[in-house]
Parts: sequence; structure tokens; C-alpha cells
Amino acid sequence: MAHKNPKAITFKTGSHADRFEKTVQPDKHGHSDPLNVSEFHLHGLPSFGNGSAWARDDGSLAKKYKLVKRKGPQGSIISVATAGWAELSFDGTIAPEVYDYHKNKLCVVLAISSNLEMDHKDGRKHNFKPVETCDEFQPLSKAVNDAKRTHCNRCKSTNIRFDATQLGFHVPVSKGSTDYRGTCVGCYWHDPLDFVNCTTGGT
Repeated sequence: MAHKNPKAITFKTGSHADRFEKTVQPDKHGHSDPLNVSEFHLHGLPSFGNGSAWARDDGSLAKKYKLVKRKGPQGSIISVATAGWAELSFDGTIAPEVYDYHKNKLCVVLAISSNLEMDHKDGRKHNFKPVETCDEFQPLSKAVNDAKRTHCNRCKSTNIRFDATQLGFHVPVSKGSTDYRGTCVGCYWHDPLDFVNCTTGGT
């Protein structure tokens, strides 16, 4: 629902990505023979300057294919090929039914209805590929969501989960270890309401 399948990506007709794809014609596995830079002009493709322009790693072409850019002795790119499909990625969109499900709810931390954002509970959503459901999201005020993002980024860089004793709770996590071990469940920021229920005996 909220994940974009690289195979389904289509390029704008006449764009550089479109011209490259039609030229190299990747097979069903996303693999192609290399196209030499010296042949770009034959297919309406501009040569590279500094960098790889339309074949850069964060460009539209790289969202569909894994790119192999071979370099020559001087370090400049001499050919480009596709080497399979790009990784399935989270495209940032949230389905309308998710918003409808949560639209009358308050921020789960501050119990306010102003400046709400729809938060994906899993702070590492880019690492996973499930079908998104309403229960995977929660309404947070912008300030709270910004704070959560800061702590999630810290966890990503250290693999140490947020310590909820900093907020006055008697345990750092409600499930699992303070070390990140493949799941956000049990961290305060994953689901504050569930964390409070688990640590205070609520239902």
C-alpha cells in the first residue's frame, strides 16, 4: 500500500531514464548490457559532467534499477548498466483509509488535536516491507513527532533503544532489550499508549 514496487515504476516518455531504459532493454530480472558513454549521443542521452547526472544514485533511474557505473583509469564513468531491480522502498505516502481511521483521535502523548501528523510507529519503516495497516500508525503532534524522529535516528546510529526512565518510567523498555534486535516493539516511542498500559498495569 505504501511501498513502491520498483518493477511498477514508469518513466516519463522522452526523459533520460526512459531513453536509457528503451536503449538497454533490461531483461525480466532487471539486468542489461552496459551502454558506453561514447554512445550516449546516439540515443539522445547527454554525457556526464562532474557526477552521473541522470544516472545518479538518488535519481529516478536508480529507484527502479540497481545501477553499475564502470569507471575508466581517470576515474570518469565510461559505461552504465542495470544489475537487477532496486530495493523495495517506502514511498512516504499514507493510504486515505489510515487517515480516516485516525482523523478524530488526539495525539497519543499530549491528548491535543492541533498540528497532528500521522506517524508510522516503526521508526525503521524503510527496513521492512509489510502491507501497511491502520494499527501501524498513530496520531502525534508535530512537536512530539519531531522528538520521536530524533530518538529513532539516534537508535539507528547506535542500535540502543530509547530509555524510558528518562521520562520517569521505572523500566527503559516494556518488551525486549535496550539493544535494538530487529523490532521497535517495546520501545516507548513505538507505541506510547501500549507502553503505559504494559508498565502501569493498564488495560
